[in-house]
Amino acid sequence: MNIDEAICWLRVLLDEAIRNEKAEGLLLSGGLDTSIIALIAKKHVPGLKAFTVTMEGVDEDLKYAMKVAQFLRLDHEVHFFTEQELADAALEAVSILDNRNYEASVPLHIKEGVIEGYSEVVGPTTLAPAYIAMRFARKFVDSVYTGDGADELFVGYNSLSSFIDLITSSGDEIFARDLERELSSRVFQAYDFRYPYMLADALGLELNAPYLTLEVAKFAREIPAEYKVRREMGKVWGKWLLRKAFEDYLPQEVVWRKKTTIDEGTGVIKALNWR
Repeated sequence: MNIDEAICWLRVLLDEAIRNEKAEGLLLSGGLDTSIIALIAKKHVPGLKAFTVTMEGVDEDLKYAMKVAQFLRLDHEVHFFTEQELADAALEAVSILDNRNYEASVPLHIKEGVIEGYSEVVGPTTLAPAYIAMRFARKFVDSVYTGDGADELFVGYNSLSSFIDLITSSGDEIFARDLERELSSRVFQAYDFRYPYMLADALGLELNAPYLTLEVAKFAREIPAEYKVRREMGKVWGKWLLRKAFEDYLPQEVVWRKKTTIDEGTGVIKALNWR
């Protein structure tokens, strides 16, 4: 499969994933992953609502989310949370995940390991803002889209993409491909893909994660490493294929935005450093 074919397939698969499992709203960070979902969902969901949360006085995610919402003319709701709300949300989220008798509406292919592995490594700085966002969205809608899975499937993490680029630049394409698949598998094994569903289920919120559908996940596993990590404009970019597939349909500063984690973008890390 060449790059042009891969771009076409990626667009088709994401469109099908979003069209086949509609949600009323979207957790919008203003990053590449959720912006792509917003773009596609806008076509299929009349009155799509977008939700963004951030610490008071922090606009790292918010400024991009507002740009996307304005560009796509979305109904956009914003919530500014306090340090106390953050602390309370962290305790609530951890309590939900620690309840061993809790049954969440997790897709079967995630439960059975096609998306491999489950471990409890997701920390409260990730859990708390995610939980706050879901709780805020639940005031308005019964279902939301999220961008979970894109970074793990398409090598979005900055350190991992830089390492893959280093190996690819050596010229050993087979080794680079095998290494990318091995590292991606290890990331999957170390990441808890059930936690968003469990938090959402506790709130009575249906969660749809288009990147974690079986078809998109399999596609991502089959494409070459050099489709995921590539140099452009003198920089190394993870999720390169995602960027190229939608670069003509979204603002350039969003398409070529560097990966920002939820705890960075919402100001949680900054709040902890204040203490």
